[in-house]
Amino acid sequence: MFTFYIKGDEGKRVLCANMYPSAVLFRTLMCFRSPSTYATLLNSGNVIRRNSLQFARNKSSDKDSLLEKYYVAKQAYEANLPPPEVNPLGVFANNELNLSEVEVYGFDYDYTLAVYKESLHFLIYDLGKDWLVNKFKYPEDIRKLTYQPGFAIRGLHYDMQKGILMKIDSFHQIQFESVYRGLTQLKKEEGARLKQLNDLFSVPEICLLSNVTEFFEKNNIAYHPEILSYDIQNAVQSIHPVMHKMLNEQSISKFLEKHPDMPKFLNRLKAAGKKMFLITNSPFKFV
Repeated sequence: MFTFYIKGDEGKRVLCANMYPSAVLFRTLMCFRSPSTYATLLNSGNVIRRNSLQFARNKSSDKDSLLEKYYVAKQAYEANLPPPEVNPLGVFANNELNLSEVEVYGFDYDYTLAVYKESLHFLIYDLGKDWLVNKFKYPEDIRKLTYQPGFAIRGLHYDMQKGILMKIDSFHQIQFESVYRGLTQLKKEEGARLKQLNDLFSVPEICLLSNVTEFFEKNNIAYHPEILSYDIQNAVQSIHPVMHKMLNEQSISKFLEKHPDMPKFLNRLKAAGKKMFLITNSPFKFV
C-alpha cells in the first residue's frame, strides 16, 4: 500500500493505491489539472511516504489465521477507490493508444451493438423450459416454474459434480454466502469440477438450472447435476432459432433497447474513413 501526500491548489490530498509508485504518480498527474499542482508534486519538498500492510509474521498454517489475512487483504483492496476527480464513465487503458492509427473496428452484435431488455431473459427462460418438457420429457410441472429476475448474475460457477452454484471472487476464493443448490443457500461447500456461466445470455440459463434443481430437490426426484446442466444448456442453445423468429419487426422494440448515441458513433467512424465489420453467430436476416 502506497500513501501519497500531495500539496496543490486544491489543498492537501491523500491518495492510496495498491500499485507501483510510478503508476500511482502517473494516475495522480492525470487527476490534477493545475500546472502549479504538477510543479508542486514534482518538487522535492513534497512528502511521499511509503507504507505497507503489516501481516502477522508467524508462519502458522492455521486456517483461521490465513482466513483473517485474506479478509485484511480483501478490505485493503476494496478500500482502493479512485479519487473523486476520476470520471466514472471514462475509458482507461494500461498503455497509451492513438485511435487515429486504428483503421479497422470490429464489433460483436449481442450486448455490444444490440442492447437487450430484461424481457428477453423471460423469453429465453420460457422457451428453454418448454424445450425441456417437450423434447427431453421433463415433468410437466416444470412449466409452472417462473423466471426470477435478480437471482442470478453473469460470471457464476456451477459445480458439475455436486450441482451447486457459487460466486468466486478475484482472489479465486469461493464466496460462501453465494453458494446455492437450486434456490437453497448452503452454509459451506467446496467446488470440484466447475463450469463458468459468463455471458449475459447465461442469466436465464442459470435461473432455469436453479429452479429445476430446486424442483427435483423438493420433490425427491433423483437427478445427475452434470446431465441436468447439459440438458438445460442444450435447451437454451436450441431455442435460439425460435427466438430469432419471434424477434421480428413488430416485436423487436419489446426486447431491444434503442441507443440514441449508437448511430452517431458509427457515423463518426465512417466519416473518419474507418472500416468496420461485424462478427455474430446470429442469422443475417435477424441482424
